[in-house]
Amino acid sequence: MAWQKRGSFRASGSDGQTYTIDIWVDVLDAANSLDPNAKIDGLRSLRLKDGTRLNRVAQGHYQTVDGQLDLTSPDPSAP
Repeated sequence: MAWQKRGSFRASGSDGQTYTIDIWVDVLDAANSLDPNAKIDGLRSLRLKDGTRLNRVAQGHYQTVDGQLDLTSPDPSAP
């Protein structure tokens, strides 16, 4: 279907910089006879503003896919 931004939060990088991490969700068509417009959330992706994808290590701890940057966030809304 389509990716939709569902939120963002701030994180500190191991390089001393502050980053914004965006939460993206793949919204899937779940149409059925009762609800022809139904949609459900599919995969979730965490990305920096420039599109760099992140792996979730644990809640509040993230890492770029290449492993070169660690990020941490105390934000309670951080997945």
